[in-house]
Amino acid sequence: MLVAERKHGVKAPATDSLVAGANWESKDISGEQHTRVEFATVDLTEAKNTGAIFTECTFRNCKFNVSSHKDGAFVNCTFRSCSFFDTKFHDCKFVGSMSDRYVIAICPAPGCTTRTSRIATCAAAT
Repeated sequence: MLVAERKHGVKAPATDSLVAGANWESKDISGEQHTRVEFATVDLTEAKNTGAIFTECTFRNCKFNVSSHKDGAFVNCTFRSCSFFDTKFHDCKFVGSMSDRYVIAICPAPGCTTRTSRIATCAAAT
C-alpha cells in the first residue's frame, strides 16, 4: 500500500472518527463540516456540494465520480486511492491537501489530457 507523505516526512493529521462503507450517492452535502474524519470506501458518486468544509480529513478508496463541488474546502486533507472520474470543482480550495494515487478525469477542455496519478493542467474553456 502506498501512503501519502508530506514534506519532510510530516504525518497526515490523526482522525478522531470513521465513516466506513457509506453510500452518499447523489447526496447533497452542502454546508456540512467535517473535521478529522476518516472516510473509508465512501461512495460520493453524483454527490452535490456547495460550501462543505473538510478539515484534516482522510479519504481512502472513496468514489467522487460525477460529483460536483462549489465553494467547498478540503483543508489539509489526504486522499488515498480515490476516484475522481468526471468530478467538477468550482472555486474550491485544497490548501495543504495531498494524494498518493488516484484516478482523475475532470478536464473537458480541448487539448487536455489526464493520466492516473496526475492532474491535467489546463485552462477551462470560456
